[in-house]
Formats: sequence, structure tokens, C-alpha cells
Amino acid sequence: RRSGGPVMMDVLSKLSGNQVTQEGLVSRFFCKVIESLTFWSQDTMVIRTALTTLSNIVTGRATAETVRSSSLTQALLSTQAARFSFLRSVKSVKLRTQFYAILGRLVFCNENRKHFHAFTRHFGTMLTTLQTSNIRSEAVKHSAINLCRDVTGLLDVAEKRTDYNLMFEWLHPHRLAGLLQLLETWWDDIATSNAILKLVSSLVHNKNDRISFPNTSASGLKLFKSVSKVVVMYCSRLMTSSMEGIDSKIREGRLKCVSKCLSILTRSLEGNYVCFEVLEMYRDQCAVSAVSALLRVCLNLLQPDDLNTHPKLFRRVTDFLSELMSEHPNHIITQTPQTVNSIINILIDGLCYDLDPLTPNNCAGGLDMLFTYLYRASTQQQQQQQQQQQQQQQPESAHYRLEVSVGVGFS
Repeated sequence: RRSGGPVMMDVLSKLSGNQVTQEGLVSRFFCKVIESLTFWSQDTMVIRTALTTLSNIVTGRATAETVRSSSLTQALLSTQAARFSFLRSVKSVKLRTQFYAILGRLVFCNENRKHFHAFTRHFGTMLTTLQTSNIRSEAVKHSAINLCRDVTGLLDVAEKRTDYNLMFEWLHPHRLAGLLQLLETWWDDIATSNAILKLVSSLVHNKNDRISFPNTSASGLKLFKSVSKVVVMYCSRLMTSSMEGIDSKIREGRLKCVSKCLSILTRSLEGNYVCFEVLEMYRDQCAVSAVSALLRVCLNLLQPDDLNTHPKLFRRVTDFLSELMSEHPNHIITQTPQTVNSIINILIDGLCYDLDPLTPNNCAGGLDMLFTYLYRASTQQQQQQQQQQQQQQQPESAHYRLEVSVGVGFS
């Protein structure tokens, strides 16, 4: 029995009067989508539909191989944003991540991976320009947002270890330090700080176990130390400002940025690519500083209404606390009693939270792990005290037996 593909090609050939092949049809659709992106830059709906179609073509099993090696793809990777005016429109700024995710799938395939460094060269040039120019200008602000959205799109589709290593080596350490510098300057601007934090969150996301460094490599520790500086810096700046009496849009934006910081640290803690014992052995305080800074923000700046009315934020908070209690309970126990009580109260309130089904589960799991840890620690402490008492009693009894033996011998 003939499959649907050849039958459709035969029907199209009869209707057009010319021989139609699957490769030719895919190439024609590909060209049509590129034309739509080029000439309909002011129509957001057309651009969004065209990007969805282009993504389906690039990821489709039957169409991907045809597109990856085509000459049009090579031209698309070489020109990138230069030929698409919709990328320069403020209305389409959120579509940049989707567009560069599509380009990332093309450049990360085996046929085009050799073009990666040429493909990302203009990103490095742009970041260098942003660092050396008037860094507080509006032009720098929009360029920084566009750059972060573009790189986030590439990171989102770097699903293989080879692809992620390319992105990590390109970003760390100098370009990541440049992004930290931008965040220090633009932390109070919601759009810029949100774009930078979203990029960092994507960088530390270990989906499909794509982050896997050699056992002899310190790259995992270097990555965590770099992103912990981002969290500490933003949380420290946020603590110097007041959340009371500010505009509602600004407050909503800052809550989103706090949610991004929670995502960054949670993904770093659960990513299984950082040996935290090494940090403790060398008395490196980067993990302690990051956790403490984020806890201060969550407990001092976030109000109960913020958590009750923002299900995503509440889930991020409980995810963070549950991960701490599961794998890093020492970061909780070493806090002040007031801080521990506040954490327990948040988890207890979350047990009855009905806007998100996952939040009560996280809270119940977090409380269970915390109380289990405290019970085991208390039991261990009691056992140690009993052993010490037994050790103190044993020398006394031995001394008594010695005195009795000596007395009997002389008698």
C-alpha cells in the first residue's frame, strides 16, 4: 500500500502539470515563510504564524533534513537579523527568542555546527560595544534586551551536551561577566533585568542532562559561582529599595524578577553538576551568600498577598524551599530561629493553597523533609550524649576495680 506522501505528490503533479517532489515542496514552503517574515514586518499576527510554521518545518522529521542543508538556510544563518525588519520593531521584541530558537536548531545540527562561532560573532561584538559605550542610554537598554532574548533562544534549544558546551564556552567567563555588569546598571529597569535573569535561568537549566562536565573539570563550580553573583547582586539591590508605595506595574515586574532568581538558584541546586562539598571544604561562601540573600528577599519583601495572588511565584518559592530541605538542609538550619519559623509558616500556609495543585505537594514534602532532618539530628545528638556519659563512667569503674585488686593483694 502506498503511503500518503507519494499519493499527495502525484495529485499535486497532476494539478500543476509539473513533477512535484517532497524536497521541492518543502523548499517552496520555506521560501514562502521567509518572504512573509521579510515583507509583513508590521503585522504581528502574520509574523507569529510564520514563525510557528517555520519552527514546524525545521523540527519536522520529514522536512528537517531538506531544510538543514539548503542554500537558503546558509544564507539565513549568515544574514540573521539583517534582512528581517520585524526584529527591529518594539512590538515584536518578544518574538526574537522564538526566531533565534529556530536558528539555533539549524546551527546546532551536524551539518551546520561548524558555523557556530561565525554565527555568534556579532553577539560578542554587540556585548563589547554595550560595555564600552554610554551604558545608561536607551539605545544600550534596547540592545541589551535584544541580545539577551536572542541568546536565550539559542540556550533553550541547546539540548545536547555538545551544543550546550559550545554555548557555555562562548558565554563563560567574560561574556557572562559583561551581562552581570549590565544587570548592575539596569537592575531597576524591569524589562532589562528580566531579560538578563531569564538568560541566566536558561543557562543553568539541566534539561535532558545536557550539563555534564568531566570529573576533573571545575566548570560546574565556576558556573555556580558566576550565577550566584547574579542572584546576590540583584537581591542586594532589591533589599535597598522599598516595595511599598510603588507603581503596581513596577511591583509586578519586580515579582517576576524575584521568580527568575528563585528559578536560577533552584535549577542550580538540583542540577547535579555542582559539587557543593568542595565549596564547603574550601570555605567558599558563594552558596551561603546566594541562599541567604534570596531568603531575605522572600521573607522580608514578599507579602502574603503576593504569594496568594501569584501561583507561579508561590510555586517557585516552595520549589526553592523544598530543594533546600531535600538536598541542602544545612542552609535552613543555620538560619536564625525567626527565619526558620517564617519558612515553616510559609509551607504551612501553602498546604491549603488551591490555585496550584503542585504547591501543596511541595509544601507537604518540604515540611516532611525538614522535620525528618530535625528528628534525625536530635536522635543523633542524644546518642552522642549517651556515648559520652558511658565513656565517662567506664574510667571510674575501671579505677574502682583497680583499687579493689590492689587492696586484696596487700591483704
